[in-house]
Amino acid sequence: MGFGDRTVLRGGDDVSFFRKENGMIFSFSIPGQPQGKAHARTVRRGGKPITYTPDRTVEYEELVRTAWRKKYGDRRVAHDGAALEVIVQAFYKTPKTNKATKELMIRGEKRPTVKPDWDNIGKIVCDALNPVIDKQTKQIIFPGAWRDDAQVARALVEKWYSLHPRVDVYISEIQPKKGDES
Repeated sequence: MGFGDRTVLRGGDDVSFFRKENGMIFSFSIPGQPQGKAHARTVRRGGKPITYTPDRTVEYEELVRTAWRKKYGDRRVAHDGAALEVIVQAFYKTPKTNKATKELMIRGEKRPTVKPDWDNIGKIVCDALNPVIDKQTKQIIFPGAWRDDAQVARALVEKWYSLHPRVDVYISEIQPKKGDES
């Protein structure tokens, strides 16, 4: 399922947790309209700068974690040193338009060129799958799908239209090519 040899996984195909030639693929869906990672905001309170993450981002990251946990619980994708591939397919609700244009959108011949940007969609998904620890109690809130999203060595984000808005996520370990020692 690497970029060059992957089968198009569109339209609600159930490809969850199937074997591929070089390992497992974890897949899950996040319901609703795709959202991107918003930049942290800084405000002054009592003369001191305070930085915070916007509520919409916090809520969407929690939705991503809930979707992961619903399917995989506290399972991790791979060991801590593994290089990972992530494919994120963002399906936007088809806007109101004429029937011919809507058909083009559903068939994938007309693609979304609207916000959020592709990189912010990938960032919010990957950041949400990092471990979360309560700053005050030091308790693990979410152990993470991986140690850190720095393990993602290859990523692809695609934007599509659909009658059922959602974000589909596919994660797999990148296996070294045989004979590749470099």
